[in-house]
Amino acid sequence: MDWIPNLLKQISVSLQIAFGLFCAGAFLLFASYFKEGLFDPLSGLYRVLVWAVFVYASAILIYSLSQFSWKGICLLLDKAGKAWNGRTVSDKEISFLEWAAHKGHQPVNMHIEMSKTKGLDQHRLLRITESLHAKGFIEISPYDRTIFTLTNKGREKVLSLPSGLENES
Repeated sequence: MDWIPNLLKQISVSLQIAFGLFCAGAFLLFASYFKEGLFDPLSGLYRVLVWAVFVYASAILIYSLSQFSWKGICLLLDKAGKAWNGRTVSDKEISFLEWAAHKGHQPVNMHIEMSKTKGLDQHRLLRITESLHAKGFIEISPYDRTIFTLTNKGREKVLSLPSGLENES
């Protein structure tokens, strides 16, 4: 009798089997209501077994559909959040972008330049650079998080600002 748990495990893993059992159960249970005389309605123990299979397959399909829907909703909200986050740039990020644009195309090391910034410690600078990196405005070195360069998108953002650089090349 070890085959019953294995069969239930296979049904719960395979959505095709669950869908097939759902369709077969629905047909056996409800087809006689739509077309009289198609076949004799199920009786007794067979009807109970078909109902059990139908309910089990329905539960598996509903659970799988809810998981799929939840993943889709989370992915959609994540994309919407990233799109919204990419449009908004704080004042500190704008001033940081303008400061980085003055450095040109060369990589900037924050340890060296930190003494020149006013009112920002290393933690705040790292947070700003990570936020700008997530928005695609700067590229952070994979070897050192304090070294970064301005991307083309970052340069375009600086040039689109009202106080954008006039002679940035």
